[in-house]
Amino acid sequence: MVNFDYTAAITKIRISHMQQTYVRGYTLFKIICVVLTLSFVFSPITSPLAQDASITLGAGTSAKANNDVINVTALMKDRILGNPDAPVTIIEYASMTCIHCANFHNNVYPAVKAELIETGKVKFILREFPLDGVALRASMMARCAPEDKFFGLVEVLFANQKRWVGADDPVAAMSKLGKLAGLTDARIQACLANTDLETALLKTRQDASSTYDVRSTPTFVFNNGAEVESGVLQLDRIQKIVNKLTR
Repeated sequence: MVNFDYTAAITKIRISHMQQTYVRGYTLFKIICVVLTLSFVFSPITSPLAQDASITLGAGTSAKANNDVINVTALMKDRILGNPDAPVTIIEYASMTCIHCANFHNNVYPAVKAELIETGKVKFILREFPLDGVALRASMMARCAPEDKFFGLVEVLFANQKRWVGADDPVAAMSKLGKLAGLTDARIQACLANTDLETALLKTRQDASSTYDVRSTPTFVFNNGAEVESGVLQLDRIQKIVNKLTR
């Protein structure tokens, strides 16, 4: 179980976001300068480099347009698995880059789903508690997936966590996985650029800390705080809590 200082973590996430934005912006500036120079030397109309630059800028414009129609309120509605009227609700707070969260989802969650969720005993909700900038972006992308593909994409991200988190460009690597859920490049770009979605996810983390004193991931909240436990809970421990709450 990993503990993090909330204020410091949020500051690091925002600094990371600004740094990555600066690097992307500066890199794009240098590319445009080179393209404009070559276009001037050769042909401003027929140069392949000029055409490539036009395509790149066009994609950015398209992403901005899509960004305007993203409904953050709809995207931030709880994603739920199981019977809505189940006697026990489990809220998991997870970070997409957390190795303990991946451990739970890869090794324990399938049994929890089969034994408790699909049998109607538990309503399961996953909420984000991003521990770093990469986790924040992965959550932003997952929220933008079609609602019925959300949990599937989350499981794919956890199953392949080492691969995409350890990549030279984690965001590009995770974006490839996002396409398995039907997300287009333009949709992913728009979601990752949406500051309202970013703010909403950070607020989810803040609310978890203030309401349930969540400080690490994964943390499981049972029936609005009747029980709160952190760490990689095993099936028998979860069953014991569920049985206690349904006596």
